[in-house]
Amino acid sequence: MTQSTHLSLTPRTRGIFKTRRHREKMTVRGRGRPKVKTDDAQREEILKAARRLFLGVGYRATTMDGIATHCGISKRTLYRLYPSKTDLFSAIIKAQKGQIFRLPPPNSALNVADALAFMFGMDLHPADWAETDAVLRTVAREAEVCPELKEIVRRDAADVSVGELAHWLAAQRNKGAVVMDDPEAYAWILMDMIFGNLTRTMPDNATMSPQEARKEHIRRCISVFLTGILPEASQNDTAAGS
Repeated sequence: MTQSTHLSLTPRTRGIFKTRRHREKMTVRGRGRPKVKTDDAQREEILKAARRLFLGVGYRATTMDGIATHCGISKRTLYRLYPSKTDLFSAIIKAQKGQIFRLPPPNSALNVADALAFMFGMDLHPADWAETDAVLRTVAREAEVCPELKEIVRRDAADVSVGELAHWLAAQRNKGAVVMDDPEAYAWILMDMIFGNLTRTMPDNATMSPQEARKEHIRRCISVFLTGILPEASQNDTAAGS
């Protein structure tokens, strides 16, 4: 006759076993659940995917369905985070704006010429130049059939940048570093000089990379611009140092 063994558990021991079983169940359940991403993380992934598609197949050919599929998310999630394709492109331009134009650090010791060179990205990494160039070329290529692209760039990059540049030029005028009557008008002039032919290829410098050619174009624009706004003494100093 086999005698069954009965394990007597105290209240404390039963509590330990219950806690252990609960942890095991939670571990098993946790392994099967996908990690929940925050909205900010999803927005970043969507922007990266949308940028690849916009630059790869073009803005017009890219659809919200295609972006959702590319990201592996539902259309409902996509439209919740970005209600339209124009909202997506706007977010890309806003993210790109710092590579198109940015102000020097506060209390910077840069002179006017070096500050302007900094603002227009002369120190950017070649990869950043290439990415910005690709986005703006997409705008130029498709703006005729998708006029909303020009409006997005004007609203989210050009107008903001001109306002920042005009404010900076006004501060330089107040310090006597430049001479001008209307900082905003001069800001638009410089922006048009630099970005007016942004998407044009410069074949006259065959030995230069596109980034080097772009930098040379910016240098020339800044040089011509400064000729008109620097006080005469400063122009003489600049000429002597060149």
